[in-house]
Amino acid sequence: MRPRNIARREEPSPWRVVGLGFFVVATMLLGVARFQTTSKEVKESSVIFSLTPNTEEKKKNIVIFLIDDQGHNDFGTNSTDLSWTTPRLSELAANGIRINRHYAMHLCTPARAALLTGRLPIHTGMQSSMISGNAPWGLPLHFEIMPNILKKDGYGCHAIGKWHLGHFHQDFLPQSRGFDSFFGSYSGFQDHFSHVSEVSFCAIDGAGCWFDLHASSTPVTNHQDEFAIFILGQAANKIIQNHNNKDIPLFLYFAAPTVHMPIEPPGDALNLSTNLRLKLEAIPNARRRAFAAETLAMDYVAGSLIDNLQNQHLWHDTIFCALSDNGAQPQVVGSGNNYPLRGMKGFYFDGGIRTPAFIFTPFLSSIMDTTTLEKQYSYDGLFSIVDWLPTLYQAATGKKKFTQDIDGVSHWDALLKVASNSNTSKEKQSIRTNLILNIDEFSCDINATAPECLAGNLSYPTGSIIVNNTIKLIRNAIWLPIWNVPFTNDLQNVSADAQEETWADAHVQDFVFDLKNDPTESQNLVQLQPELYQELLRVFNDARLHTVPSVYCPYSDDDTAASIFNKTHFIGPWRSNASLANCLLSQTENDDIIEEDGSIVRSRNEPNVVPVVQDELSLPGPRASTSVEFPAYVYCRYGLLPPSSSLCRSLSSNSLSLKNERNKRDYPPRRLLYDS
Repeated sequence: MRPRNIARREEPSPWRVVGLGFFVVATMLLGVARFQTTSKEVKESSVIFSLTPNTEEKKKNIVIFLIDDQGHNDFGTNSTDLSWTTPRLSELAANGIRINRHYAMHLCTPARAALLTGRLPIHTGMQSSMISGNAPWGLPLHFEIMPNILKKDGYGCHAIGKWHLGHFHQDFLPQSRGFDSFFGSYSGFQDHFSHVSEVSFCAIDGAGCWFDLHASSTPVTNHQDEFAIFILGQAANKIIQNHNNKDIPLFLYFAAPTVHMPIEPPGDALNLSTNLRLKLEAIPNARRRAFAAETLAMDYVAGSLIDNLQNQHLWHDTIFCALSDNGAQPQVVGSGNNYPLRGMKGFYFDGGIRTPAFIFTPFLSSIMDTTTLEKQYSYDGLFSIVDWLPTLYQAATGKKKFTQDIDGVSHWDALLKVASNSNTSKEKQSIRTNLILNIDEFSCDINATAPECLAGNLSYPTGSIIVNNTIKLIRNAIWLPIWNVPFTNDLQNVSADAQEETWADAHVQDFVFDLKNDPTESQNLVQLQPELYQELLRVFNDARLHTVPSVYCPYSDDDTAASIFNKTHFIGPWRSNASLANCLLSQTENDDIIEEDGSIVRSRNEPNVVPVVQDELSLPGPRASTSVEFPAYVYCRYGLLPPSSSLCRSLSSNSLSLKNERNKRDYPPRRLLYDS
């Protein structure tokens, strides 16, 4: 069967459409705080009814494979140079449904909050920034997240990888938020081999360098110098292999640390075929080559999950979706690529927030036309990251009505129509036509330079909305002054010098784009369509009235957190008060030290202790602990012992002790420029 030609009907001017639609949009915003579009009336066919499980049928397993900082040009057929680096994921995407207009968030933490709550960050207080290793804030505890909801339907829920939703108190950890087990990291990024948290911020002498790899709440030390994505893959596959009760549906949330900075090639741990190795070696740019190697490693792990689900006879009843949390960071420390989309991570241009995504499940593909390789199924409706929760919930449980008060809407019926070829018109596909991408405030003097800006006291609204499906407004297109501001014609990340030029020097701060006719956001319509611009501003300002205050805490508990981290050498909870009401708790209020067993010790003068070690990857089930210590060289290499100590001196005098270790890099790690 050949794909049908769809006759395109003549479209009126987009500006006329916008003008006629604004009364409806503005009314909706004023009347509905969530800026949430009601699903269109959809007539389900008998095929759709037969494929949507009812509440008595067996519930489907759910696997979310969340990729970190993967850009539009970094995945599958989107990519102009790296399409071969995701063979397993690309195969699934080709046999599933691509989500062409998938809008995530501009940063890691807001994206994860939106994905797991189904709520826009402006309604959870998570709209502002990322959580650093010693930042005392997180996703407010009164919000239920995906595992809380799925466990009510009998799911076993497991989280693997990057958490990044708060860890200053035990109540914010994954197992306190509904997951049955967790294996991964709490903070935003780690060295892929040493597992040192936020390695770019460590001092050369090792000060401020702490590890971040945990099994549940137990520090893990027996995987030093093993590439992170492979360790996480082992943990995830152990969960799949131990999922013996097929009557309990499985929810596996796999948040990969790749391809977030630092960009480090896996080296010999990545066993490539000759063909793939030659392709990798042929990449002329060394940083892009390292990025490609990381991508191959990530795809290998995704493939191992698929293979294990098949071997355990779980695959037939599994829904597998993959998505990136935000766009790529191509500059300085990153090597991703968002071409042809404009902008990058941290911005509201499509390059920063429109990300690769797809959904696959065998029972969905059973109605798809697979008689020709050219047949590709894609969904062109406006799809927000908050929509995954209700979409997956309906697909897995058959329940259309979501009881939670969320911003997400289910696209499952529309996706089924795409699969059955009963909904081929792009205009008819979209369940939502309007979307708040984000709304936030930043404080700065508009005439200040970036360093001066940090001391500014003026507040400016920033954010982005899409109305009438394709008309996009970006307000004050700046996230933080430490990032460069892309110019209007910037497709190659040419930008103002944020260290010397002021924000006003960047000229234009607001942008209006017609994404249908200008998907690369190269023509700003603010001056060309002033009435449209003013109408969009009114809609944006109406939406601002319905935001909640940000819970972002710009201050860090440097001394308090460090006193805990120095005892265990690991990132972990350090406050005994879980309140977000005041992020500046006094030193006396926050003087307690929390031990790993939950006890509180008030003395800060005890000697450092060796952390408890998780024995291999014995998940799920009771935590089997041993007293295994770090390998001796780790204490010296990563600053846990001073170079003058007898142990470090003995290692230095015996070069063989270090040469025989798997990873012979000096600390701090190479800064990943990988110049040829």
